[in-house]
Amino acid sequence: MQRAVRGLWGAGALALAFALLPATALADSITVSLNPTTAAPGADVYVRATCSSSNSATVSSDAFATATMGPATEGGGLIALVAVNAAASPGAHPVQVTCADGQTGSSSLVVAPADGANTGDGAMAARGPNVALLALGGLLLLLGAALLLRRGGWRRA
Repeated sequence: MQRAVRGLWGAGALALAFALLPATALADSITVSLNPTTAAPGADVYVRATCSSSNSATVSSDAFATATMGPATEGGGLIALVAVNAAASPGAHPVQVTCADGQTGSSSLVVAPADGANTGDGAMAARGPNVALLALGGLLLLLGAALLLRRGGWRRA
């Protein structure tokens, strides 16, 4: 009797696991890709997704306005072109796609600083060579050579 009850419990647990499996698999079952994956504020980004049974989806992120995805003309799947908000903060931003049939998927967009890397103000590139420093360096080289020659030149070991 105990064996039969254990068998029923095991079968019930197995049936419950199979019943819940498709709902869990649908939670994040689509592929989402971004091109490019890193963009500056104001740049355009293509979002592509593969919804299995629907031909529309929405894509949302705090880095850009929510957009509707439509069928891609090449490569299949769904596609949307979004523009990164001018005020988007630098760093990683989650991108969420929800298909019309309820499937979801996610990716991450990295927003680069708007002004690029801080490499200075360009003051060094704007000027030519400093003639006074070049003349001073040349004079020091000549004085050093004269001192070496006065002491007898270079000596071999």
